[in-house]
Amino acid sequence: MNEEEFPERITVSKVISYDVADIVAMLRADNGSEPTIEDVIEQIEEWVQDDFSCGWGHKASVKELIFTDENGEEV
Repeated sequence: MNEEEFPERITVSKVISYDVADIVAMLRADNGSEPTIEDVIEQIEEWVQDDFSCGWGHKASVKELIFTDENGEEV
């Protein structure tokens, strides 16, 4: 393969899926009330900071991540 045949970009992604039903059940048990989608997203954002961190104490910026549902639609 010569340089002219190289792709323009190579994208590497890290994907972690969170089970919404499990989160809703956990929030119900913890708070004793019906959670909203905002509550679910807030919980996921907390976990994302750890799940996407580098392991050296640096936290991931949630603002740089795209949250999508099972159909690829942004939530």
